[in-house]
Amino acid sequence: MAIIGMGPKGLYALERLLAQIKYNTIDQGIEVHIFNADENFGSGNVYAKNQPSYLIMNYASSNINAWIDETPKPIVQQPLSFIEWLKENKVDKRSNLYLDFAPRAIVGEYLNTVFKELVSNSPESISYYFHPNIVADIKKTGDKFQIKEQSDPNYLSNKIDSVLLTTGHLGAGADFISEQPASSFINFVYPTKTKLKDVKAGKVAIRGFGLTCIDTVLELTEGRSGIFKSGASNKMKYLPSGKEPNCIYIISRSGLPMFPRNSSEEEIERLVYFTEENIEAASKLSFVDLFLPLIKKEFYFQYYKIAFKIKNLELKFDEDFETVTAQVTEFHSKFPEEEKYCWDQLIDPFHDQATIYNAQLIDYLKFLISEAKKGVHASPIMAAVGTWRKMSPIFNKYYSFGRLDAKSHALFDRDYFGLFNRLSYGPPIVNTEKLIALAEGGLIDFSRVRNAEIIQNKKNEYELILDKKSSSFRRNSENYDTGKIKIDTVIDARIPRGIDRRPKSLFSNLLAKGLLRSFKNKNNGYYEASAVDINKSGKAINANGTLEDNLSLYGTPTEGVTLDNDTLSRTRNNFASVWAQNVIQDIQNKNKQNLINNTINVH
Repeated sequence: MAIIGMGPKGLYALERLLAQIKYNTIDQGIEVHIFNADENFGSGNVYAKNQPSYLIMNYASSNINAWIDETPKPIVQQPLSFIEWLKENKVDKRSNLYLDFAPRAIVGEYLNTVFKELVSNSPESISYYFHPNIVADIKKTGDKFQIKEQSDPNYLSNKIDSVLLTTGHLGAGADFISEQPASSFINFVYPTKTKLKDVKAGKVAIRGFGLTCIDTVLELTEGRSGIFKSGASNKMKYLPSGKEPNCIYIISRSGLPMFPRNSSEEEIERLVYFTEENIEAASKLSFVDLFLPLIKKEFYFQYYKIAFKIKNLELKFDEDFETVTAQVTEFHSKFPEEEKYCWDQLIDPFHDQATIYNAQLIDYLKFLISEAKKGVHASPIMAAVGTWRKMSPIFNKYYSFGRLDAKSHALFDRDYFGLFNRLSYGPPIVNTEKLIALAEGGLIDFSRVRNAEIIQNKKNEYELILDKKSSSFRRNSENYDTGKIKIDTVIDARIPRGIDRRPKSLFSNLLAKGLLRSFKNKNNGYYEASAVDINKSGKAINANGTLEDNLSLYGTPTEGVTLDNDTLSRTRNNFASVWAQNVIQDIQNKNKQNLINNTINVH
C-alpha cells in the first residue's frame, strides 16, 4: 500500500493502519510505501523542524495530540500527547515555555518523533519503503496502481494494492519545494527563510491579511535580527536591525485583520439556536434562509449572555427570539452606556468606509487584543465570534457531500468560509501585538489595506493604487495626492485551497485519466467546487461515477466536499480510521479467497 503525503494526516493514517494490523493479527508480509515531498516524514512541510522559532501555532498546545482514543489502541505502549511530550522533553519544569502556542518547528519535532515510534514498533512483517519525492502521477493497471515520481520519467515497478492521498497544501498547489528566483514578485512564502531571503530594502506590498501574512511580516523583521521588547506597561516595541524593508503595505479583500486568540481552553458552554434539532426541522438546507439566521441568532444570544453576566444578570433563553430581544431592550434601557450588538459592526466595523485609516486599524487591533485577553467568558465580542468554533462541527455535517443546495455551497465558499476563519481562528495575541509595534514604528502601513490594487505600469514596475472614485478616498487626509506608490516587491501571502489543477500536477493528471472526477453539487442548481468527488468513506469516485475502492483521500484533498481540514484534529473528517479498516478487510477477504482456491486445488 502507499500513503502519499506524510504530514500529520498521513501520520494519522499510518497510526491507524498499524493499530489495525496488530489488533487483527495480520502476520503476512506487507509493503508500506511512504511518499513525502522531502524527508520531513511525520511533520510535512507546514511543521518542518528547520523553520524559525518565531513562526508559532495558532492552535493551543493543549489541543495537539497525534493519538486518537478509539479501538484498536495504538501499537505504542506510552502514546504521549504534545503537552506530555513537551514536559518530558522540552519544557523546563520551572516555566511554561511552549505550553500556550508552540513554535511550529517544535510541533514538527513531536510529529516526527511519533513517526519514528510507529516505524520502530511496527510488526516485523511490515517492510517500509520511504520515497522523499513528489508524486507526479498514478496509473491503474488491472486492479493495481503504479506511481510515478516527479524526478523520474518512469513509473515505479512496485504494484500497489491500496493508495491513500493526503497531499496537504502541496496537493492544493502550494510550492514549498522550488527555489524562489530573485524577483519583484513572490507567489508563495514557505519556507520563509529561503523564499523571502532576496527581498531587498524598499517598499513591500503583501497580498492577504491572514496567518501567512503575519509569518511573512515576522520573517522580514524578526527574521532579520529585529527585536521585539516589552516596555512600560508591557507595551511591545520593535527595535529594528536596519535590514528590514523600508515599509510594508498590507492589502486584502476585506481590509480586516483576524481576531486574535488567547490560549485558554475555555469555550462557550452550549449552543441554543444553532442546533441539529432546529436544522433538522427545516424543509431545505439553504444557507441564506436557514443557517445564516440561526448563526446570527446564536452570535446575538452568546454576546448578550456575557454582557448580562458582567452586570450580574442572567439572559434567559427562549425559543421565541423576540422574548430574548425584549430582555436586551430592557437591558439597554437600564445601561444605555453599554455597546449595542450589531452583526454588521461585528464583522466589519468599517463597513461604511471605502478605505481605512492607518490609525484606525491600529486602534482596532488594540481593541481586539484587549477583548481577546478577557476571553469568551468575560468579553461579549469574543463570546460571539468564538461561537463559530462550537458551530463548525455541526455545520460541517450539513455542508459535506453536497447536502447544502448548490447556490448555498457556492455562497459559503466564496463569502463566508474566509469570514468565519477571520473571526474564530486568528493568531495568538502576541503576534497581533507585534503587528501593532511594527505599525507604530512605521514599518507597517495599513492605509491601503482596503480598496487598493497592485498594477504594473508601462515600465513593468509595480504600483499600489487606491480606488480614487470613492468618497472616502477624496476625504482621506493621509497624503493621497496621486494615490500611487511604487512597490519594489509584491508578496502573495495567500494559501491555495482545493486541489491543484495546473497542467502536469498530480490531481490534473488523475482527473485527465478518469481515476478522479470533479465534485459537482447538483442539489437544486449547479456548483463545481475546487474538489474531487469522494464517498462518505473517503473513497474516490471516478469519471464513470463508480467507486475506486482502493484509492482514497484524506485531509486537504477532501476540502470543498468536506469543510475545514487544515487542522491537527484527529477527529475532524476522520477518513484515516475508515481507510485502515477497509485495508484490513480487503486483506482478510483476499486471504479467505486464497484459502478457498488452495482447498479447491488440493481436491
